[in-house]
Amino acid sequence: MEIGEGYYYRYTPEAIAFESNTNRKLNIEFSPALNDRYAFRWVTATSPGDVTLEDKTDSGIQIGVDDGDDVADDIYIEVWVLDKQTNIRFMCDPQIINKKPS
Repeated sequence: MEIGEGYYYRYTPEAIAFESNTNRKLNIEFSPALNDRYAFRWVTATSPGDVTLEDKTDSGIQIGVDDGDDVADDIYIEVWVLDKQTNIRFMCDPQIINKKPS
C-alpha cells in the first residue's frame, strides 16, 4: 500500500489473532534494515479504551490489549512512524482480531 509519495509498508502477518482473553501483548518492530531510517512515534486505535501503549523505542513498540469479554472483536492499531531522512510522519494500520473463546 502506498503512503504519501513513495512510502510502502507491509506487516507480516497482516492481522494478529488472539485466542486468549488474558495477558495479550503485541510487539511491533522494524525490519533491522529499516532501523536507521524510521522511528516509531505513537500509536492510536479504533478502540482506544481497549489498548495501552506499554513501551516505545525508536525501533519497537509494545501494546497491551485489555483482558475481558467486553473488548472489541476487531481493533485497528494506527502506528505512527517518522522518516528520519525526510522528517515526514505517516501512519500504518495493522489489525488485531480478538477471537473470543467459545
